[in-house]
Amino acid sequence: MKKISKRLLAVLLCVTLIFGGSAMATSAEETTDVIKRVSCTFNGDSQTSRGFCWYTLEYSDADVQIMKSADFNGSFAGAATYSSDNVYVHRDQYCHKVTVSDLEPGTAYTYRVGDKEKNLWSDAGTFVTDDGDDSFSFISIADVQASSDENFAQAANTIKGAMATLPGSEFTVNLGDFVNDCTNEEWDWYFKNFAVSNMSTTLAPSAGNHDGNITNKLNINVFNSMFNLSNENTESNVNWVNGVYYSYDYGNVHFTVLNSNDMYPMT
Repeated sequence: MKKISKRLLAVLLCVTLIFGGSAMATSAEETTDVIKRVSCTFNGDSQTSRGFCWYTLEYSDADVQIMKSADFNGSFAGAATYSSDNVYVHRDQYCHKVTVSDLEPGTAYTYRVGDKEKNLWSDAGTFVTDDGDDSFSFISIADVQASSDENFAQAANTIKGAMATLPGSEFTVNLGDFVNDCTNEEWDWYFKNFAVSNMSTTLAPSAGNHDGNITNKLNINVFNSMFNLSNENTESNVNWVNGVYYSYDYGNVHFTVLNSNDMYPMT
C-alpha cells in the first residue's frame, strides 16, 4: 500500500507540475505583450484626418479610441472606436495601421491604440487638428539617429527642449535619419525615448538615407512600416524600398515631403 501511495503521489505531483506550468506559461503570455512604436501622423486632410501606427510582439487587432480632450477625464468611456484589418508582420513583429478621417477642425483630441477585445491599450496620446488659421507654429528636427539607448535619450532631450520653448507648436516635422543602422533595436530605442513627444503631437516624418535606404543592408519597406502615411506615388515600388512621398496642407501652407534617397531607380 505504501508503494502504491507513493506512486500515486508521484503521478499527482507530475500532473500538478505539468498543468501548473502550463497555466503559468499561459498567464505569462497574456501579460508579456505590449504596445510600442506608437505614432500619429498626417494622412489626408490635416483638419479632419490622422494616421496611427504601432507595433506588438504578438498578433492583436488594430483599434483606436479617440475622444475630444475637453471631454477626457482619464477614462475612455464614450470614446469613438476605429478599427482596421491593416495588420501585417514586419521583421518578426506585428505592424498595425488605422486611419481616422471624420475629425473636427481646430480640435484637441486624446487617443489610445491597441486591441479592444483583449483590453490591450497604449498610454494616452494627444494631438490637435488644423483649424485652417494662417497663423501656426511647428517644430522641425533632424538626424536624431543613434546607435545606443543612451544617445537616443540625449537626442530626445533636444525635442523636449524645443517643445518646452514652443509649447504652442501644433505639429513636429522630422527631416530624416531617425536611426543609424536601421535595426529593430534602434527603432525600439528611438520610439521609447521619443514617446513623450511623438504621443503629444502630430508627426510629419521624412525618410533619411539611414531609414531603410537600399544601400543600407537592403532594409526593404522599413520606413513605410514605421508610420501610417498617405503614399501618393503608388505606381512605383521605389517607395517600399527607400521611403514615401506625400503632402499635406496646414493653414495656408502646402507641405510636400520628397524622398531624396530615390536616386537609384531614377524615377
